[in-house]
Amino acid sequence: MRPHPEVIAGVLVGGQSLRMGRAKALLPHPCAPTFLEHVVRVAQRVVPEVVLLGTLDPLPTALHHLPRLADAPPNRGPLAGLCSALEAAKDHWVLLLACDLGWLGPEVLRWLLRHSSPNVDAVAFAREGNRAAYHTCCALYHPRIRPVVTHELAHGSASLHAVLQAASVRILTPGAECARQLANVNTPEDLAQLLTHAAPTHESPESTR
Repeated sequence: MRPHPEVIAGVLVGGQSLRMGRAKALLPHPCAPTFLEHVVRVAQRVVPEVVLLGTLDPLPTALHHLPRLADAPPNRGPLAGLCSALEAAKDHWVLLLACDLGWLGPEVLRWLLRHSSPNVDAVAFAREGNRAAYHTCCALYHPRIRPVVTHELAHGSASLHAVLQAASVRILTPGAECARQLANVNTPEDLAQLLTHAAPTHESPESTR
């Protein structure tokens, strides 16, 4: 399947990784040299352009060619990265991705893209069956949402959840396989589980909805 031409992916790389104790973007991944390279490779199977959001040092050599966007404004978390990506995207959708999605596969991203529409500002998965909570860092955002983003950055707590709750969102309900692929690797225990049970799956992420 050809990459979707009207979407860019923005991968967040600037997190503090306090629970992991080291940069999650640079952790070794069973399918790639690092977690970041795994997420970038998955995104490149779905969209033609990938940008890195935030700062990471050292950056894997294989990714030096990718555009990098500083957070705008700095020190405001993932929402600031999304703001920079939306500004760069012009009229394209932004596929916002965390760098610690260790189980991520392309079909989950294609599922998001299939539900983009002029009638919504974002497409997001509900978290654990709760339609009031979202997987905000594996979600699709249109530049139409920028006024909500900038207002939240200026006057709110820089919450991606607050942005989605104030916008028009198409909510997808993940099945068991999709939920597995949306799981973040936050702790050394999460990493150990991934490295131990990293066999690829061919099950559709939509098959258990």
